[in-house]
Amino acid sequence: MEKASIFVSIAAFCDPFLRFTIESLFKQASVPETLVLGVVDQSAEPIGPWLAAQPFADQVRYLHIDPLHSRGVCWARHLAQTLYDDEAYFLQVDSHTWFAARCDDALRAGDRKIAGGFHRAQRHRLSEPAHRLAQVRPGQGVAVMSELRPCLSPGPGC
Repeated sequence: MEKASIFVSIAAFCDPFLRFTIESLFKQASVPETLVLGVVDQSAEPIGPWLAAQPFADQVRYLHIDPLHSRGVCWARHLAQTLYDDEAYFLQVDSHTWFAARCDDALRAGDRKIAGGFHRAQRHRLSEPAHRLAQVRPGQGVAVMSELRPCLSPGPGC
């Protein structure tokens, strides 16, 4: 049975975890060949050469922008969304996301537990509006990230 394609939109601004996020997604997906990434890399050192050497290179639509020319996160996310080409599912994640096992199957099934959490250095608390966005289900338009653990290991502030 053929599984539906998933477009993953990733906008990164000088994020050292961008490679990790991409590797995590392809490693954790049960059917990685159905993934298509739209990556906007706003960094001084582009990951384009690294991407070109990866076995999944033909599944990544990549755009590099010098961070001095960035117009903000919403602009970068908009650019990443323009790389979408009628894939069955759309997922927008941050460039420092750690994916859970079989995350692609979870998305197709409408499960919100797609991501494992943020790196400790990138710990965030969801605001009330962002928390409501996390309630959006695949059948309702855009699937946004799962419920996220605040950090990977317990400690002060977690």
